[in-house]
Amino acid sequence: MASTKMRRYLPLLILVPLLFLSIPNAHDWGDDFAQYLMQGRNLVEGRAQTDNGLIFDSGSGQFAVQAYPVGFPLLIAPIIATYGLQIKPLLIFETFCLVALAFLCFQYFRTRFSILLSCLMLAIFVYHPFTLDLKSQVLSEIPFTLVLFGILYLLQKNRNKFSLIGIGLLIALLVSIRITGILILPALFLHAVFQNIKKDQQEIPFRFNELLFIFIPAIAFFLLLNTLLIPVPLNNFFGFYAASSSVYGFQLQQNLAYYTNQLGQVLVFPIPTFSVWKYIVAFMIGIGWYREFVLKRSYSEWFTLLYLTVLLFYPYTSAGFRFIFPVFPFLVFYFFRGLEKSIDAFHFKKTSRLVVPFAILLLLFPVGMLIDRFSFPSKNISGPQSEVSKQLFTYIHDYTSKDAVLVFPRARAMALYGERKVTYRLEQLTADENDDLFEHLGVSYLILPVNPRKYGLFDSALTMYYQANSKKYALAWRNDAFEVYHRQ
Repeated sequence: MASTKMRRYLPLLILVPLLFLSIPNAHDWGDDFAQYLMQGRNLVEGRAQTDNGLIFDSGSGQFAVQAYPVGFPLLIAPIIATYGLQIKPLLIFETFCLVALAFLCFQYFRTRFSILLSCLMLAIFVYHPFTLDLKSQVLSEIPFTLVLFGILYLLQKNRNKFSLIGIGLLIALLVSIRITGILILPALFLHAVFQNIKKDQQEIPFRFNELLFIFIPAIAFFLLLNTLLIPVPLNNFFGFYAASSSVYGFQLQQNLAYYTNQLGQVLVFPIPTFSVWKYIVAFMIGIGWYREFVLKRSYSEWFTLLYLTVLLFYPYTSAGFRFIFPVFPFLVFYFFRGLEKSIDAFHFKKTSRLVVPFAILLLLFPVGMLIDRFSFPSKNISGPQSEVSKQLFTYIHDYTSKDAVLVFPRARAMALYGERKVTYRLEQLTADENDDLFEHLGVSYLILPVNPRKYGLFDSALTMYYQANSKKYALAWRNDAFEVYHRQ
């Protein structure tokens, strides 16, 4: 009896350390966070969501969206209203979101696995280095995944008209946090279609009039929130990504190879298996997904299928694990379902005797990385809060005019902390064409990192641009990390 009670408290014991890990008071130079902070600040101060300090030439194209949908800025606006643009309170918010998500993931794992195995799977998920790195950044993936699992959890409950409308409103929030949340709607529709034509019903399928109580509030509230209550230029948002897709095109084969490699890093076996292991992981996930799909065809299987299909056709892979994170818990679940099915094929009497030790082996990598973090504490984060960056911002505030236009590899972060107008090169333009663009936009200063790789600011094209146009710039200021060039 005592042992059973102890197992029930295992998830809580597993999650407590998360409250103290990866909560720095600084951020790296990846500047998606700056866009969210600017939009959150704009909500607090009553500014337009497009008030971000970025300038573009309408005829040449854009290097960034004018504004994201308002979901994540809306979530962090109360924190910004209370603490300003401090990073640590926002990371504490990310931490509590991850803890809440972990509880929902545990409930999901328990639908098929024992308490012990579910706890091991939970630890693999929450203590993976990729998850902890994501937890240390002000980004939307963790809150998005929390809302997604909250919706999937509520869908399993008794449903009535009001609960379905509530789920629809949550879906509107989900899509407002990340637009890929819209995939939950076709997932629900496909689930309803196949459940209604199945003969061996394991659950009461959705009737299509019930779906209307979800779909109509979801679409209506998303549009109300993002067009009337807090206007966001959705045409610009969708147009930017449509234009990017036309420039880069679909790269199915490259994306398939890339994300297969990512799977080998998501679940790491602690022996030298080289390139073979990633295919084993992909195979096990495929078996597990197919097994669940045949049995249930639940919302989870449909959403995972649709989401991964979108990833394979999406023209960007640079965000890596961030794109995979919303389905990371599903991938862990399907992997162990596939592992169970594979072991069952050998007719072992107690599959768990092999699956649990295997889960412990997969946990060695996250634990090893945790030990490494404690044994060799990381140096100060190279980002906007570092001392050399503060020196740069002080120079900009004190020695450049308020109407100056800057060029910097992370335009949104510079606009947020430099408090000046900022622009950037366009990838489809040559060095000469970008120079004409900068002249047209009235660029005053070009800011380059001294050691780009050290500070996470590597941009070979911008360096090549400067080398081709160096005679038009004169060094105005420098420190150990940055050089500011004034355009002649």
